[in-house]
Amino acid sequence: MKSTYHTEVDVESRYKLLADRFLTLKLFIKLDIEGHEYEALRGVARLLARSTSLVWLVEIGFKENFNDLVNPDFSKIFDLFWSHGYVAKTAHFRERLIEPADI
Repeated sequence: MKSTYHTEVDVESRYKLLADRFLTLKLFIKLDIEGHEYEALRGVARLLARSTSLVWLVEIGFKENFNDLVNPDFSKIFDLFWSHGYVAKTAHFRERLIEPADI
């Protein structure tokens, strides 16, 4: 049976969606995209470089989603944030700063 249902949906890239929007607002951005964090963050470089405060909650898997291999972009994700002046903290009960030596 052939479906007659049809809907057009507008699609925007993450770059176009976020790059020049909300420029004066403080934002909280959560990323939980199962191993594709580095690619997504590289796509929003202008957002990372903003002078207005942003708070990011990023779930970064070390081996999850990598067939028990190590995430090849694990340290690159932290380096990307640090290069834009961010600090990294654990999300555990006993919050602490994450330093390059921890990675």
